Amino acid sequence: MKSKTRNIILITIAVVLLIVIILCSTIFTVKDIKVNFLDTNHTLSEIEVVDDVVESGAVVKGKSMFLINKSKMTEAIESSVPYLRVIGLEAVFPDVLRINCVERKDCFSVKVGNSTYAILDKYYKVLNITNATALTSINISDANLEVGKFATGKDITYYNLLVEAFDAVGTYENAINTSFMSIELITANERTDFVMKTREGNITINIQNVDVSLKEKINKIIAVLGQIANNAVVNVYMHNNEVIVEEN
Repeated sequence: MKSKTRNIILITIAVVLLIVIILCSTIFTVKDIKVNFLDTNHTLSEIEVVDDVVESGAVVKGKSMFLINKSKMTEAIESSVPYLRVIGLEAVFPDVLRINCVERKDCFSVKVGNSTYAILDKYYKVLNITNATALTSINISDANLEVGKFATGKDITYYNLLVEAFDAVGTYENAINTSFMSIELITANERTDFVMKTREGNITINIQNVDVSLKEKINKIIAVLGQIANNAVVNVYMHNNEVIVEEN
C-alpha cells in the first residue's frame, strides 16, 4: 500500500514538473504571428496588422502558448486595430499564433462636434474619427464613443432595431447609405420615432413608434420611396395591423 502511494506521489510530482518545464520552455512560446483574412475584399495587410498588435502589446512575442487568454487577447487586438474583427485565435504549435479575422466596414456616422464625425460599423464599433464623411449621419444623443471601442449608451438599443430592419430588405450598409442622408432619434410622450431625411428629393420621413413592426415599416417605405414627391413630409405608422404611409 505504501509502495502504491509512493508511486502516485512520484507520478504526480513528475507530471507537475513536466507542466512547469513546458510552460517555462521557450519552445512553446509565440514567435510568429499569422493573419488569416476570411474575407477577400479587405484593405488591411498582414504586415500592418502584425506590426500594430505587437507595437501595442496586444500580442506579446515570447509569451507561453499555454498561457494565452483568448478573450482578453481578442479584445486587445480589436482595440489596437479598430478595423479588424477577430473571428478566432489559433495556437499552431509549437510557436505560431494565427489570427482568423475579417475587416470591419464603415456603416454610418455619428456627429460628435461641429464638423467631426465618429465612423461606426453595424456592430457599433467606433472605427475612426473624421472631419468629413459621405455616410448616413445618425443622431445618437446618449452614446460613449471612443476609437477601438464599442459605442455604449441607452440609445444604442434603438439602432440595433434599425440595423435589423434594414438587413431585412438588403445589406444594412447599402440600404441605408444609398437612400438616407440622416436619421434622428426622437423620444417624447413615452414613444420613440425615427425622423429620416432622404438623399434625393429632400423627403422627411417620420417613422412613428419604432418599437412596433419596424421591419415592416422600413420595408414599406423602401418600396414606395420612388413614388413620394420631392420635399414631402411623410408619416409611417401601423393601423389595423397594416403599415400606412401618409403624406402631409
